[in-house]
This record gives sequence, structure tokens and C-alpha cells, in this order.
Amino acid sequence: EAIVVTGWIPHWMFAKWKLRFLEDPKKVFGDDEHVDTVVNPSINTKAPEATAFLKKFSWTGEEVGSVMLAIRDGAKPEDAAKDWISKNPERVAEWLK
Repeated sequence: EAIVVTGWIPHWMFAKWKLRFLEDPKKVFGDDEHVDTVVNPSINTKAPEATAFLKKFSWTGEEVGSVMLAIRDGAKPEDAAKDWISKNPERVAEWLK
């Protein structure tokens, strides 16, 4: 049976169920939002490796949602992250180049 709920990505519910967004031409629920990485400007000189990593790092809402679902289902955050890394070694390798 179809239901309507408010939701956002990233969220674990998108990893658990087949969901889709409804059209919202009047922007009742607002515009799309985004997540930014914000760092202290001195990190460029204090930790250039971290700066290089952050410039390469990105993952999709679906990827974040899968880790969130694992945590919701009882995994410790560290274990959920390690599991995701073990399943996506090529992505992580690109970030670490």
C-alpha cells in the first residue's frame, strides 16, 4: 500500500525500501540542499595529506544511506564504516592516491 512521508537523502530508509521523490513544483518542501566539507584554512600547511584526501573524497547519498542503515540495524559506526570500506576498496584507493 502506498504511503507518503517526508524524507531526505542521505537517509537509511532509502537503503532499506524502494522509495522515490514526488514532484514538488510549488517547492512546498523547499529546494534541494547539499553538504559541504569545511576545514580550517591552516590545514593546507599543517596537514597537506588531509587536504588532498578531502579534495578527492565524495560518496553518494545512497552510499551514506547504506552505512546509516547498518548502524540503525545495530552495527557500531566504526564497524559499519570498515564494512563499507572492505566492500569498496577501489573507491577508497582513489581517495588515498
